[in-house]
Amino acid sequence: MSWYPRVLYDGHGEISDVCLKRKIRNRLQDMGEEIFVQEDSRIDDGYRSLKERILNFDDFKNEYRNKKPDFKKIYDSTCKKWIDIRTFGQVFPFKGLVIIYLLMLEGACLYGVLQA
Repeated sequence: MSWYPRVLYDGHGEISDVCLKRKIRNRLQDMGEEIFVQEDSRIDDGYRSLKERILNFDDFKNEYRNKKPDFKKIYDSTCKKWIDIRTFGQVFPFKGLVIIYLLMLEGACLYGVLQA
């Protein structure tokens, strides 16, 4: 079976947002940046899952164990460590809460906390 790119009815190719983000992440990883969402064939930190990667990040692990985590600290430390979180955003679930990083058009990251 051959893999072909998506093609629209008018013959023009189409690339998904997921594919574009993967290409950007791979390029940044090639440039030496730390990437949170790594492709299985390109894992460079030894962690086989996102859960394993985040729970082995000391700043996150320490706050995750707190009854009242400091979400600003988690936001700052994860954005500082992983460029793809700063660029594309990420969702981190907590007990009863979800932290959502949103990317604004201006490129600034925001964070919000939702009650589950």
